[in-house]
Amino acid sequence: MEEELRSLRDLAGELVTASGGDAVKALAKSGMLRLLRLKAENARLAHGTERLREETAKAKASLEQDDLALQNLLYEKQYYEKEVSGCRSFKSAFSDETIGLQTEEEFWANAEEDLKNKAKASDHDLMLQRLAHEMRLRKSMAKDLEERKKSKSMLLQKVGGQERVLKQLQSHLRGLDESARPLHEVLSGGPAVRLAPRAAVDLLPLPLFVLYSQMAAARDALGLPLTVAVTGSVEEAVALQQQAASEQQQEAEAGQGE
Repeated sequence: MEEELRSLRDLAGELVTASGGDAVKALAKSGMLRLLRLKAENARLAHGTERLREETAKAKASLEQDDLALQNLLYEKQYYEKEVSGCRSFKSAFSDETIGLQTEEEFWANAEEDLKNKAKASDHDLMLQRLAHEMRLRKSMAKDLEERKKSKSMLLQKVGGQERVLKQLQSHLRGLDESARPLHEVLSGGPAVRLAPRAAVDLLPLPLFVLYSQMAAARDALGLPLTVAVTGSVEEAVALQQQAASEQQQEAEAGQGE
């Protein structure tokens, strides 16, 4: 830039001392070229200056952001150091016995492996895992308590239903006793009931046996004109009973085999 200015000054001096039109034209042409180069150089320097100004502004903004981030980090550092110091110096107002916390020996003996592994890092981690273990135990106990309460409620409902059934059964039994009392009085004061031979009666099916006994008792007690007897072959009845028993046994054995 300075070299171009010096050359322009020299050219101006030559123009002053130049004689003749051709020499002046040549000097003027040379001067115009030098002026154009000077103008281009000036524009280049101006653009360079603007670019440097922009880069400087960006660098300044980046520096300010980094400085702000540094200040934030320093503030966070002070905050965490204060919190760590407070945690290290913290002393609980409640002892293990007060809150019912298991002892360390019980923790190492009964806790899950994942809690034991985490508790080995430090005393603070040990206390955290003891609390976590206690939380698991109490949640399990609370769940078990709720299940027992539900079971108790179901049992009480079942017992209540059975009590109602018993009360109804007692009322039915009292009614049956009252309705059977006249017949009992008649039977207790009347003659002995005359039954068919015992062997034939024992072979009767239960419904027929009950019907036969009641009819015979009513006949003898009330003097009804009835004939109650067991007829048929005792041998055939015995054979039929044995056959039925054998079939039932075979069905039972077949069911067990399946």
